[in-house]
Amino acid sequence: MNGKRVLTGSLCLVGVLAGGCSGNPVCCDGGYEYRHRNAVPVAEPIVDDRDERLAALERDRQRQLAATAQLQDQVAELQRQLTTRPQPPLTQTYTDLLTLLRPEIERGTITVQQSGDQITIHLADRLLFESGEDRLKPAGTEVLRKVGGILRNVPDRHLRVTGHTDNVPIGGKLIQRFPSNTVLSRTRAAHAREALEQGGAVSNHIAAEGYGESHPLASNVTEDGRRKNRRVEIVVLPQ
Repeated sequence: MNGKRVLTGSLCLVGVLAGGCSGNPVCCDGGYEYRHRNAVPVAEPIVDDRDERLAALERDRQRQLAATAQLQDQVAELQRQLTTRPQPPLTQTYTDLLTLLRPEIERGTITVQQSGDQITIHLADRLLFESGEDRLKPAGTEVLRKVGGILRNVPDRHLRVTGHTDNVPIGGKLIQRFPSNTVLSRTRAAHAREALEQGGAVSNHIAAEGYGESHPLASNVTEDGRRKNRRVEIVVLPQ
């Protein structure tokens, strides 16, 4: 028994010398019994930042919602402005043209049509020109100048002036001046443009073209159809 106690004491002495009880949570206390004098140290609690991250995400979400609402307000304001913005005065222009050209309209030498954002004026060639001529008659010049006076009220609009003929070929001496119906129609359109400009239409918004017999309104088989096809058109177009 004494030998066992000596052995036990020796073992404890070795343990104390190796590390000491102060640095070892487990020490011997006589015999073969061990016990924990000090509890195992508890790790420092890890700071859980999930709440902070969630709060940051919520703040970002609120900022995005505010930005979206601001954009929606801007879109709504733009739509309101588009709805309430005064429309181009084409309706008034159309009414003014009907009033101005009523005598010619009643005689069948002019038609005025409005389709959406566009006005088209058809002027019969017999109102504007002598047969086979490209120079305007005085009455034709006067009418076109009056039309130009009305169209100057829509300076933001483009005007397209086009000349048209029937399909009867040019013959005789006229062919020396006008090799084709296209040339004749183009020259007539140019003179009509000049008269519009003299009336006040904005010159840099007017284009003059000639199509000859390629854009008929009616069949060229009858005289009535050919008469309808010989014309000058003025088209008022959006910018």
